[in-house]
Amino acid sequence: MINALIVVGKNIKYNHLFMDYLERKVCEKLGHLDAIYHLDKNDPDLFLSLEEIIVKSKNVIIATRDAYSLVSKIISTLTDDSMVVKDGILAPSKAIKYHHDSYLLMDQKSAINVIKIKEHMDIPPIMIAPSMQTISFFLIDAENQLEKEQLKNIVKINDVTVSMTALVKGVLFVKAYGFKHGQYDGFIQALAFGFKDKVLFGEDLSHIISERLMASGVKVTCAESCTGGLIASEIVKNAGVSAIFNGSVVSYANEIKMKTLGVQVSTLTSHGAVSVQTVYEMLEGALSLMDADMAIAVSGIAGPTGGSKEKPVGTIYIGAKSRQGETFVEKLSLKGDRIYIQQQSVFWGLKLLLLSDKKLFFNFIPKKLDK
Repeated sequence: MINALIVVGKNIKYNHLFMDYLERKVCEKLGHLDAIYHLDKNDPDLFLSLEEIIVKSKNVIIATRDAYSLVSKIISTLTDDSMVVKDGILAPSKAIKYHHDSYLLMDQKSAINVIKIKEHMDIPPIMIAPSMQTISFFLIDAENQLEKEQLKNIVKINDVTVSMTALVKGVLFVKAYGFKHGQYDGFIQALAFGFKDKVLFGEDLSHIISERLMASGVKVTCAESCTGGLIASEIVKNAGVSAIFNGSVVSYANEIKMKTLGVQVSTLTSHGAVSVQTVYEMLEGALSLMDADMAIAVSGIAGPTGGSKEKPVGTIYIGAKSRQGETFVEKLSLKGDRIYIQQQSVFWGLKLLLLSDKKLFFNFIPKKLDK
């Protein structure tokens, strides 16, 4: 195992907002996490548990709120060290870097960074440097057998390790690591050449999309029903998007679809709110209302109730339109609970937005990738 996060103190485990923040900051620094452990500070086996995780990991970040001193003493014992005061900070004497509420030390093959965390506060500096080069990228609609073989060959020729997962159909996230000297740039070039209109380099799809839109000055908007603003939220989480995002509409009720987005009464009467026709009109209405160049619209049944034989739970109509490109509206039959169906819908929306203007989003290699 390469990168591990250990959280000592079970209380933090239940603060999902803060845990998401902590994991995000660790991944920003290390590129990825192989495992996350939650340990009880009162566990009599805490010493043995820490030792076991450290021995099998290359980089270990130990985050704790109330057990900072206890953890530091355990780490000192594990590393045959003693606690000393450095610039007014109590830390193991072998610490090679230290800062208020954070220190780093090396033990055989492991780098150990202990940080003191607190809800509602900034995460202290993470001092571990990534131990290897990694590349993260998305492949969009690269699903035929030839493309799968092409990716397999690029990976094999460069002798790298990859982890991959399909976020939704046609959105494959891949992380590659284990590069030997001189392979990094070659791997990027091979991907860019082989998948020039289907590869996007980066960790976060909405961030990549927002960067392209900001670089081009192209404005985007959303009209959402069953996702309740999740697509817009995915876009506006990125800094600087005020330049390309004027606003969006959550049109949960049919009255809002009609009054705000201009969906016709006849459309709703003949085809229903969950239909191709309604989503087309939602796209047009959002583009006009928000003076945007591109739009995503969605209407569906996320459940757990509200479905019918004709339109069961998981029936989603989602579309994207570019004034300079194309318009796509697709019918989806998604599985899962309400939240998972909504989350899948978000990434379907982002995917269709990408496909609506390939010239804008693809064939672009960033100057700086994961290092």
